[in-house]
Amino acid sequence: MRFLLIGAVRRCFGLVSICLVFSSIQQPELHAVVSSVTAFCIESHPAKCIILAGPSLFDGNDTARIDGSKSDEYERFEKGLMQYGCAHYRRRCRIRAPCCNEIFDCRHCHNESKNSIKIDTARRHELPRHELQQQVICSLCGTEQEVRQTCISCGVCMGKYFCEVCKLFDDDVSKEQYHCHVCGICRIGGRENFFHCSKCGMLLFQSVEEQSCMR
Repeated sequence: MRFLLIGAVRRCFGLVSICLVFSSIQQPELHAVVSSVTAFCIESHPAKCIILAGPSLFDGNDTARIDGSKSDEYERFEKGLMQYGCAHYRRRCRIRAPCCNEIFDCRHCHNESKNSIKIDTARRHELPRHELQQQVICSLCGTEQEVRQTCISCGVCMGKYFCEVCKLFDDDVSKEQYHCHVCGICRIGGRENFFHCSKCGMLLFQSVEEQSCMR
């Protein structure tokens, strides 16, 4: 069986999106594999830092069936966009903190609540970023599930920006989030605007690159 490969490159939210469509010439239905990732992730870690910028719905194999009418699926995928979350992140999921088994909108909300002066000092604690949840709760349908970008129950995208490494969800992609593998965390401001100094390892603005390191 022969396959037709169609490639398209577009720019969305300041990031490069690449869409690959595999179409079976001998079958009437179109099967698609759509991957929207940052330029860095395309080169190094395509599965670790994913930004979805289109209507395609992902299953466990990151595949989507295109059947000619995607309006219902798109509406379900986009439902509640920018309507859920907290002061720290706009997202459509909550976390279950592994330390106390309680539910919060995000790690920062947990720390503000559990490390407050209103809490007895013996019970105060924080949730470090690298000890984040293994379970998330969809804000729309309430289904608790393993960390993933699309809800297994209602099909909504729980965060336009999703980092599998940091388990970070955020619908507000105007921050230009990216995962920095040198720092080991997600940052904002756009990968193309920063670099790590080869001498001291500090993360600096690209505008400083032509100047000598202050250290």
